[in-house]
Amino acid sequence: MSSDPRINILLVDDVPGKLLALEAVLEDLGQRLVSVTSGREALRRLLHEDFAVILLDVSMPDMDGFETAALIRQRKRSEHTPILFITAQADETHARQGYSLGAVDYILAPVIPEVLRAKVSVFVELYRMQEQVRKQAEERIALAEEQALRMAAEKANRSKNEFVANISHELRTPMGAILGMTELALEEPISPTVRDYLQVAHDAGKLLLGLLNEILDVSRLESGKFSLESAAFRLRPVLEATLKTLAPRAYEKGLEIVGEFPVDLPDAVLGDSLRIRQVLMNLVGNAIKFTREGEVALRLSVQTETPEELTYLGSVSDTGIGIAPEDCERIFAPFTQADSSTSRKFGGTGLGLAIASDLVQMMGGKLWVESRVGSGSTFFFTMRLKRSAAPDAAASEAATPIAAEGLRGASVLIADPNPAMRRMLSATLTSWSLQPVIARDAREALDTIESREWSAHPIRALLVDTHFPGVNGANFADMILQKSSLASRTLLLTRPVERHQLTRRETPGPAVVLLDKPVLQHELLRSLRQVCGVATPQRVEGKSASKPPASSEPRRPLKVLVADDTPANQIMVRRILEKRGHRVTVARDGLEAVELAGRDRFDVVLMDVQMPHMDGFKATSTIRSRESSEGPRLAIIALTAHAMQGDQERCLAAGMDGYVAKPIDSQALIAAVEDWGTRHPAAIDPLASSA
Repeated sequence: MSSDPRINILLVDDVPGKLLALEAVLEDLGQRLVSVTSGREALRRLLHEDFAVILLDVSMPDMDGFETAALIRQRKRSEHTPILFITAQADETHARQGYSLGAVDYILAPVIPEVLRAKVSVFVELYRMQEQVRKQAEERIALAEEQALRMAAEKANRSKNEFVANISHELRTPMGAILGMTELALEEPISPTVRDYLQVAHDAGKLLLGLLNEILDVSRLESGKFSLESAAFRLRPVLEATLKTLAPRAYEKGLEIVGEFPVDLPDAVLGDSLRIRQVLMNLVGNAIKFTREGEVALRLSVQTETPEELTYLGSVSDTGIGIAPEDCERIFAPFTQADSSTSRKFGGTGLGLAIASDLVQMMGGKLWVESRVGSGSTFFFTMRLKRSAAPDAAASEAATPIAAEGLRGASVLIADPNPAMRRMLSATLTSWSLQPVIARDAREALDTIESREWSAHPIRALLVDTHFPGVNGANFADMILQKSSLASRTLLLTRPVERHQLTRRETPGPAVVLLDKPVLQHELLRSLRQVCGVATPQRVEGKSASKPPASSEPRRPLKVLVADDTPANQIMVRRILEKRGHRVTVARDGLEAVELAGRDRFDVVLMDVQMPHMDGFKATSTIRSRESSEGPRLAIIALTAHAMQGDQERCLAAGMDGYVAKPIDSQALIAAVEDWGTRHPAAIDPLASSA
């Protein structure tokens, strides 16, 4: 690794004289200028070096700037590196093309030296800040791991857990400030370029927070102080939410993502839905990460059942790089991946599978993998869950006999190149008593439509994927429009990233209906009713009035006391609450909080737990001791970076009413303050009561 402290700036132009001119303009920045004369040479450099910004000429022989930029964006290492196009071509079409490829600016030559230096220096400074945050986080995490191992050897699990709790607080506090302040900045009117880079910083912060949470989970699991919740929930929405959340990542890589679950899957269960989703997110996320082309499929069915309990068998399969047989057991150990190069190529800590395996075991199941190198992998898991008293999904809209009323017996053409998607759609339609007709390519679909147009069983609706080999899905719909009246009964199965493009296309005649992938059963049924002109049936049983949406405005302005010793948190919480119209007073420690609460009148107190002079527990106890048994109770909400098991219970036992964990989620903070702050009348003003 180079010891040069300077930051790299890449200059790409096929004219040496222009490169010399750029170097002369930028040399005052004091950074390392790397000049290359072709797009191919630039790509070779990007394989081994990181750059704060790339200045890229548009017109170059062999490979122009646009082609080079597209390839830069396809590579993980350089996908977020800022690109500034420099060109003498004052063409609006070229500028639009440049921005569509991810450029942050399009500069016309000849450039003004001062302007170019100012723009480049902004990206150099952003790069420096990101590197500082990353290095500090890595150093702290490395220090935490090293000290945790040493203390575990000295004081066993109890000392280790105390240390991890403290490290959690120390890491979550600055992480909360980073996430909170970037979130606030993103809500301000700022330029698109600055917004992009703030969003990158915010996303990086969330990744670091995810790493911290994984470390905490491993610690709790190893210490035996990890327990699962048992609450009633529906399993199908958890499965569908996992697919919807991860689908954009899959589609960005050109992958298909499929969920296959029986229509009548029993899904009313008791368990920990958050941890089940954590397992699914890890398995499906890994499958997407390690798959370059093909598909990722999530499947779930009931393996065995009793009147009291359900045992599920699930799997996540991919067409990715695969795993060697000797590594199929080792990958479930903490901080382990198939080999060291895997971590370098794909990232990750090697904690996810270890956590998922432990969680599945806590649910009475097991997790294992079947794989071959180069042939993809399938991760299988089982879990045992108690039935809940609520009716199963068999009683839901998409699974009852009334669901397909008006559609039964209808022939529906499925035109999709993916066998798993055809299989899933066909099974769903069959369960609704519809007649699926399969077409594996565009020609077969058109031939089927023509052959059945005047038959006794014509095609009533079409499900058309937008990614047929050799033909665009939207153009395919236009071909159908020219040949029959079925275009108005066509459902285009689209990727979310395509929706904006497809909705703007101008096609004469009836418009097709767009249905986002991955396809969910209730969305498919609703869309089929729409294109076939079938009214939604009214359910007689189980009908309930929907709750009116919660008001986006607070019921009244509240007076809030914030007790926190960290300036960044003080600023962040103040800004969040003041934007809602609340009045905020800040106390820098527990002693000042007790003094202010005794001197003034507040609706709610946000109390940090770990503060100098007097901690939040002592401050809360002091405030509670001054309240009369018959007087109003001041609402106190714990605001803390502690995240170990038992912390929430300890806060409530100390007399606090609620609990908001750091890093602070602005919506959770607002909900807690406005809920508790309006439950009871504000505390009596002590000065008024003594008058």
